[in-house]
Amino acid sequence: MHLNILKDPAVKAPWSVLHPLSEKDSVAVAALRSLAAPMKGKLAGTAGRDPFNNIMERVAVPEAVTFEAAIVGGISGLWAKPAKARKGVAMLHAHGGWFNWGTAHAFRNFVGHIAR
Repeated sequence: MHLNILKDPAVKAPWSVLHPLSEKDSVAVAALRSLAAPMKGKLAGTAGRDPFNNIMERVAVPEAVTFEAAIVGGISGLWAKPAKARKGVAMLHAHGGWFNWGTAHAFRNFVGHIAR
C-alpha cells in the first residue's frame, strides 16, 4: 500500500469503493442508530458487550453463506464461507471494539455480507 493513499483523501485507493447511501442503506443506518441511541453513553467497557451484541445480531442473515468455527494460530473465530467463493481467496476481518464490544459471533452476519 502506498502511504500517500492514507495521507491524502483525494487519492483514490484501488482497493476501495465508495458509494453514496442508497435509500435501502439509509433505512438500515437509521434503524441501527435508533437501536443504539437509548444506550449511548450509558455503558463503558465490557458492560456494553451484551447490548452491542444484541444490536449486531439483528443484521440480516446473508444468503448462501455458511459459518464454521475454527482456531487459527491459537485464536478462535469463524470462517464465513460464501457458496460462490473464489478459489484461493480469503479475507481477514478483525473486528474492533477494544476487545470489549462485540464478539465474532455477533459480527458473523455483517461479515458474511462482506464475504459474499
